Formats: sequence, C-alpha cells, structure tokens
Amino acid sequence: MNVTAGHASPMVHAIYQHANGEDKRRAVAALPEFGTVTDPTEAREREQMAALAHSLPIEAVRKVLAGLKAGKA
Repeated sequence: MNVTAGHASPMVHAIYQHANGEDKRRAVAALPEFGTVTDPTEAREREQMAALAHSLPIEAVRKVLAGLKAGKA
C-alpha cells in the first residue's frame, strides 16, 4: 500500500496546483525582462563599450572608470 502524508499527499498538492500550464505560461510571459536590451542602437553601443573595455590598455580603462566615478562622463 502506498501512503503519503503531509504536503506530499495528493489532496494538499491539489490545493496548491490550481493553475494549469497555460496559466503558468502567461504568468511567465508577463514578467519583465531584466538585463535585456531591445533597442538596437543601445545594444550596439553597449557592445562597443564592452569591446573597448576588453581591448584598451588597463591604464585607459582605469582613466575611464575614474572619470565615470567622478561624474565626468
């Protein structure tokens, strides 16, 4: 005989599983996208900045960072 108790029981599971698959898909689709750039111009500019950060000499990177921190950018 298969017996389950507590939150593992089918009765308790049914109480918490009231949303069907389509409800869950809609809920996930409604979530905002964090860290996603949708503007093509903004995406290119961010890619250019990242490429510079990885290709400039470290002294230049430090100078840019110092300027940004000082509010000079």
